[in-house]
Amino acid sequence: RASLALDQQTRNEGNIAAHGGGVGLVGTSPDATAEVILTNGSSIEDNEAVDAMGQGGGIYVRGYGTARLVNGEVSNNRARWAGGGIALDGWGGTFAALHINPPAAPDPGSPVVLAGNVAGQTAFSSSEGFGGAIYSKFGRVDITAPDVGQFTTMLLQNEANHGGAIYVMGQASDTVVTYVDIRNAWIAGNIAHGKGGAFHSRNRVQWQISHSSNGECLLAGEALPCSVIAGNEARNETTPGERAGGVGYLDNSVGTPGGTFRFFRTLFIDNDDVDGTAAIAAAFYDSALIFERCVFSGNRAGSGGGALIANAAGMDTRFAFNTVLGNEVDELFFMDGGTLLTQGSILWDPGKPVWTTVNGASMLHQACLIAHTDVDLPNGVTVVEPDLDSRFAPRGGSPAIDHCDELGLVPMTDLYRQAAYDQWPRTGIPGLF
Repeated sequence: RASLALDQQTRNEGNIAAHGGGVGLVGTSPDATAEVILTNGSSIEDNEAVDAMGQGGGIYVRGYGTARLVNGEVSNNRARWAGGGIALDGWGGTFAALHINPPAAPDPGSPVVLAGNVAGQTAFSSSEGFGGAIYSKFGRVDITAPDVGQFTTMLLQNEANHGGAIYVMGQASDTVVTYVDIRNAWIAGNIAHGKGGAFHSRNRVQWQISHSSNGECLLAGEALPCSVIAGNEARNETTPGERAGGVGYLDNSVGTPGGTFRFFRTLFIDNDDVDGTAAIAAAFYDSALIFERCVFSGNRAGSGGGALIANAAGMDTRFAFNTVLGNEVDELFFMDGGTLLTQGSILWDPGKPVWTTVNGASMLHQACLIAHTDVDLPNGVTVVEPDLDSRFAPRGGSPAIDHCDELGLVPMTDLYRQAAYDQWPRTGIPGLF
């Protein structure tokens, strides 16, 4: 039942422990929980977890415990094994939790920042270095945000072998799901020396990444959508040429339940699978990829090779109402069987095939797709310049306006959670998610 509040610009710096270089919590039962609260500009910086299995350079939460960040920084901490910034250790099947809950307007304050944290040692190892900013074993990661028109959480320049920003270990269970929910976050410049430039998970983990602000968020005077994933890298140092996921890598063992990446209303820009073949995401076995109302621009795979998104054998991919513009890849999708839903999307990346398809993969767009080519695509694709503005929205005379009206399938709000040009309720596609 311990509760530790770091308040009024408290500074926790330069400490060393086996686990929890800055703060260590152990909750022994649901009735004996432990909690740390970071608020009012306090910081946990330059601490280190040095054990061979050291977790939580900044904060270590074991068992029934909670880390709650309201305002402040967890930065430049290091853990040898996992969680350079924060580690949630679901020891014995318990469920530690991380909640980042910035206050609402009119006083949202400065964002919660997790920056420059490192998991692992200098030399790459496949057996350590999980989650540069956050590592979770079975624990919920919940990053909420009020509608304040600004980024309320920043995950910047963290580094690990696996999952540059976040690594989550889920259970191999049909009934127990580990949840990651991230809103209004600027996630940029994170590096994985192996796979998952920003995110990496294994087994039954469900990710949902979006924003809760109506309109734009300002960053250094620039107006942006309020969920941005930019400039993250998967370097794939030991297995070059494989799919590593410049943003995310979703993995699980054969025969165990997989996880789900769900991205909504997010801008993906300048992410890089440096020596691999999946600029944004790769998913395996019984996993799933879902993207809605997102924009993809300037993302890269290898030396211009590979795909934007790649699936595993037989896995469906939902890619609805998205916009793809100018990425350094060989093709936009690699589909090994399964169904690719591209309804309502704009795929304008001239000079590239839309997809590589093997093992009988199919595409479903219901004559509701604008693309730079119709080669090897189902009938009904509209090949015409979409004419978008700097906010990635159709200009007044754009052929994208009302393009899907007759289907009644267009979401009510756009990338910015504002009224879309097409005002129809979405009914979805039966049988696919």
